[in-house]
Amino acid sequence: MSHSGVFQYFYHCVGEELPIRDVLDNQNQGHKTEPHYENLTENWCSACMRSRIRSANRYAADFLFLMTRYFNPGHIMHEKRIVVGYLHRAKPEVWEKLSATLRHDARRYDRKNPGDCDFFAGDGHSHFVAAEHGWVLPVGNCRWKWKCADQEASRIVAHLSQYPNILPALRRRVEELKIQAGLKAAATCKQTKISYETCKH
Repeated sequence: MSHSGVFQYFYHCVGEELPIRDVLDNQNQGHKTEPHYENLTENWCSACMRSRIRSANRYAADFLFLMTRYFNPGHIMHEKRIVVGYLHRAKPEVWEKLSATLRHDARRYDRKNPGDCDFFAGDGHSHFVAAEHGWVLPVGNCRWKWKCADQEASRIVAHLSQYPNILPALRRRVEELKIQAGLKAAATCKQTKISYETCKH
């Protein structure tokens, strides 16, 4: 069975063992909210590389592959660009429910025109792995990875799916990091306008 996918970059929280988003703003790009492990979405809270999300929706991609440049000195994956998880496309009713609480400036989900939606929603088949189990990307810059051909998508899904899903650990740790950063829940789910060039690592 073939799968289709689109790649989406996120900033890793430098020094964290888990390949988790940069809640602490260690990379000086803001307190990151995406990927939003809390409800399995991307771009639901904040906008980053929005054109990729719209592309994933126009393309009706089965998977949104989350990739990062991992920074953890001494780790086998230090400074490597890796895919550490994927969101598996949810059913329309999930998107509709999420649209009711989406940030105000974003285009909501419309069954008649799903390709214009500004966020991506995953379901229970979404999967995240530890950094050492990630899929290494042989690229110098993540901007070079956009659409994921069917065969490559199938290989990535097969690779990641053979390892434990660390989503519960990511959710626990992100809540700990929010407290550490002195952030309230609302403060970590506000829109931060980020250009495509800003998200180029």
